[in-house]
Amino acid sequence: MRAVAAARGKVTILNFWATWCDPCREEFPDLVRFASENPGTVVLITVSLDDPGEAEARVRPFLKEMGFTGRALIKGAGDPDLFITRIDPKWSGGLPATFIHAPDGRRTQSVLASVNYERLKAMAAPLLSKGR
Repeated sequence: MRAVAAARGKVTILNFWATWCDPCREEFPDLVRFASENPGTVVLITVSLDDPGEAEARVRPFLKEMGFTGRALIKGAGDPDLFITRIDPKWSGGLPATFIHAPDGRRTQSVLASVNYERLKAMAAPLLSKGR
């Protein structure tokens, strides 16, 4: 994914979510907190699977409410199965889904369920310590 490639040199958290997904909404503050506590070393990129027509009515207001000012994308039209397979063939498309990438762009972790602050911290710690 080009967004991850653009964040090389930093630990990248790529999170797939939707406003209609309760577990996604519940984990979002922890994602934002972790990224904001690690400026310059962690990049959070979110990809909403909401309908693109919902961007103004639902997605942007939610991101604003969460205080998220980072890179936020919305999946466009197209074959959802092809999209899912390109992200990760092991991913069923269930939400939320979070993928952790090392500073060199290599994926190190896949969480195909909710993630919380402590788990993010534990997964990213080895990657953050290598860069220091």
